[in-house]
This record gives sequence, structure tokens and C-alpha cells, in this order.
Amino acid sequence: MPDLISLIVEHEVPGRIRLQCVGLKGNPSLAESIASMADVLPGIEGVSIRAMTGSVVFQYSLEETSPHHFVESLRRHAHVRRRPHAARPPEMPVGAEMIHAVRRFWTHADHRLAGASSGKVDLRSTLPWLFMFVGMRQLAINPDVAALPWYTAFYHSVQTIFMFRDETEPNAPEDDALLEELAVLTEGE
Repeated sequence: MPDLISLIVEHEVPGRIRLQCVGLKGNPSLAESIASMADVLPGIEGVSIRAMTGSVVFQYSLEETSPHHFVESLRRHAHVRRRPHAARPPEMPVGAEMIHAVRRFWTHADHRLAGASSGKVDLRSTLPWLFMFVGMRQLAINPDVAALPWYTAFYHSVQTIFMFRDETEPNAPEDDALLEELAVLTEGE
């Protein structure tokens, strides 16, 4: 088994880690090994290898992995250690925590709605009709109010229907024509 690549954490923020690679300077085969290793890391979005300085920067998606899991995965392929001054980043940035909390909320709401209706209704089928209702209500009450114009609600209802439709349905030409017509309507205002 070949020797593990030796990496030292220099700086780390969620989604990005900069490391110093021992023996990288003037070693193109080691740079190729690091590039190959990057291909199997979870959530990898990019790797920058600077053979002149011995620096390696990995960028990864916080949607697919956390900083802790990324480093643990890196440790399966390389010897990773930290400098004493290299602080660990927070497990997940506040923005990512909020995104996950909102997703959990809507997933929970969807399950509760489906459970309360014995599986007959879910957010996929309800949201487009809610947008349609809001648009029709706005049109009936006062079509001049700009808070949520009726055509915007119609546009979002149709977009939501197409977004959540069954993936096995073919994309009908009339679907594209309707979307283009709605886009033209919304551009006018």
C-alpha cells in the first residue's frame, strides 16, 4: 500500500479548507494523486493545487457534507493533522443551519398535511392551487394593487405545478408555450 499523503490544516471555514502538503513542491505525481483523491471526496466542488507553494485548497458543498464529515473522509485517504493555531470551524454556518431548519419545517408540514388527509393532499398538490386562489382573489378584489399582482400569482402557480409534476410525464410543447406566455405577461409590469 502506498504511503498516505501528508496534509497539515492551515485554515478552515465551512465549505473550504486550505492545507499544506508535505513533499508537494516539485512533485507533479503527488499533485496528480491529490487531484485523483479529490474526485472521491464527498461534496467536492473544486480543488486548487499549488505545487510551487505546497498548498492545497478543497472547496466542498455544505449541502452534501459537513466540515467534520469532509475532514473525516479526507483522513481516509491522507494523513491529516492540524497546526496548533488552526482553529476548527463551527460545524455548520448559521445560513446553512437556517436553510436546513426551513427544509425540515416544510418537510414536517408536508408529512402532517399528508397524514391528516390520509395521503390525499400534500404540499405538492396544494401550493399551486393556493397561488392560483391568491391570484384570483387579488384580481377579483382590486387588480390595481401592486402588492401581489394576479399575474405573478398565476405565474408562480403554474411554475410550481411544473416543478412538482411527475418526472415520468413527458414535457409537452404546450407546457413550454404556456410558460413563455406567462413570462411575457410578467415582463410587461
